[in-house]
Amino acid sequence: MSQNLIALNLTPDDIAAIDAALATLESRLAGLVELSPEERRSLAKMGDKSEAFCRQTLIVLDQNRQIVPAGLDLAGAESDLQQLDLLRPRLARLRRLKTRAEDTEMALGSDVLSAALEGYALAKVFGKGAGLDALKDVVKQHGAGDVGFLGSPHATLEELVLLKKLAGGLGSKNIDFRLRRRDFSADGKLAGRPWLGLKLAEIKDLDAALVIGSFLRKEQPLIAQRLRQAAKKYTKVSFVSVGGDDQLIKLHQSFNVSPAHLTFVVAAIAKAAAYAKGVPAVSGFDGIEPCEKAKAIAQSLLEGEKRHIFLGNVAEQHPEAATIH
Repeated sequence: MSQNLIALNLTPDDIAAIDAALATLESRLAGLVELSPEERRSLAKMGDKSEAFCRQTLIVLDQNRQIVPAGLDLAGAESDLQQLDLLRPRLARLRRLKTRAEDTEMALGSDVLSAALEGYALAKVFGKGAGLDALKDVVKQHGAGDVGFLGSPHATLEELVLLKKLAGGLGSKNIDFRLRRRDFSADGKLAGRPWLGLKLAEIKDLDAALVIGSFLRKEQPLIAQRLRQAAKKYTKVSFVSVGGDDQLIKLHQSFNVSPAHLTFVVAAIAKAAAYAKGVPAVSGFDGIEPCEKAKAIAQSLLEGEKRHIFLGNVAEQHPEAATIH
């Protein structure tokens, strides 16, 4: 029996109403602010323990306005507290709704995957299912060499193995998972298979690490957590980022550049490393000279006995991915 965690039925009217409600929320909450990563780190934050102190202090000041200095905006602070009290219960409802929406998204995807795997297994058992017949007709018409199969990079190993068996059964060896890759010039030049390059447990022992083109907390939260803990000890963690998002990691050095400039920053770091080692620098970037940040990153990688470079999705999907690699 197929898995059926959820049976959702959103009508066009439902979607229109949801979109209108979201538009209303965005309009009514236009006064919300968006803090920069630096502001989030530096701002004094009112917590559960300090909130009672803040409330009591404002009450005392309100009752003794004669002692309030002119430069203290008591009315503004009282207004902020009032707005906070109004906003909090609505935010709690939004958070609960967000959690349910994410769980629903996961359940819907799981139901689809379960049905697809069950259907594939049945097709394999019974042989000539209608879907496989159509695939076989395509292979007969164009030849197995002209038929390719694409697997999602987010698929499980089991799913990718099933895809490989399906492709092999139809005589095709053309399988790929790099759905967003644009630069294939390195194909055939790199040995082995793409993988992390070290065990997750070894990340904590790195002397230096460089992360290039990655929204690490979203792409690989486990690696982000390992690097965060490593940086608290002695690991020099550096980032070449295109989003400027707060990694919540103690960084040795960091660049925040546009994707178009990603290759130039990597080249500058490579040149700095070459200069430090006294070897010929990377060719093709004669006009680039390493800045102090690039030199510091290169030096951290050269000094460390255990060092590693992590390439994120932005680097892998870059038009010059082979050059970055």
